[in-house]
Amino acid sequence: MYKKNISVLTQDIDLGTLKFLKFCLENQFVIKYLLIAPAVKKHPIRTKQDLIRQNVLAKNIGISFKKLLLNLFQRNKFFIFLKKKIYLCILFFFKKKYDIELEILEKDYFSANDNCFEFLTVVYSLEGIISGNAIKRFKYGLINIHPALLPDYRGLDGGLWALKEGNEIGVTAYLIDEGIDTGSIINFYPLIDKGKDLVDYINNLKQLKYRSYVDAINRALTKDFKLTNPIIKKSQNRGLMPENTLKNLYKNFKNY
Repeated sequence: MYKKNISVLTQDIDLGTLKFLKFCLENQFVIKYLLIAPAVKKHPIRTKQDLIRQNVLAKNIGISFKKLLLNLFQRNKFFIFLKKKIYLCILFFFKKKYDIELEILEKDYFSANDNCFEFLTVVYSLEGIISGNAIKRFKYGLINIHPALLPDYRGLDGGLWALKEGNEIGVTAYLIDEGIDTGSIINFYPLIDKGKDLVDYINNLKQLKYRSYVDAINRALTKDFKLTNPIIKKSQNRGLMPENTLKNLYKNFKNY
């Protein structure tokens, strides 16, 4: 059996990253490198997306006492410092037990250590656009998972537009290239249960995305691609869903 060697590329060492490393290890992947991407400011379009979703969805989620307490802790400087120390201790355990190398990438994803680019790389929780020059450094490519069917629903709100237009919903694993969600398609994973409301739907897409990594990585390692040259059209990227459209989607969710 071939060795399932991969690297993981992320923005920061947090609890989510550590859980993802554990998830990969439990599924028999050998993590050669944990690559930390350069820090970037959140793109204005992403910020606008967050604001629209907050305006439409946050008031409908409800704030429990537990959530409120957690939010207060998360803003506390001492708590943030303590969390970082705990995460680093857990990461040290992973490094020692599973022989994972940690590489902090510089501007434009540069590293003097060329070995860190020698493995298929899985993108997890990453902000910002990766330049063409940076993409070329990753010898076996960068896997990402998009919350909609590609190439038909590209862009940030692809999953919402697919639901609104009554088309197939799910997530797509693909290799990152210089375009927006335009790379070779590894596979599409349909969402069976959209949930009881829009909040449910978004969460179910996130969970499906997480579960899909295993099959996507295995397919990429064996070069089992569904579509290597997808036909790209400008109309496939519908852009951000306007706030009023999202409100209507939330109110009439059961009709979609």
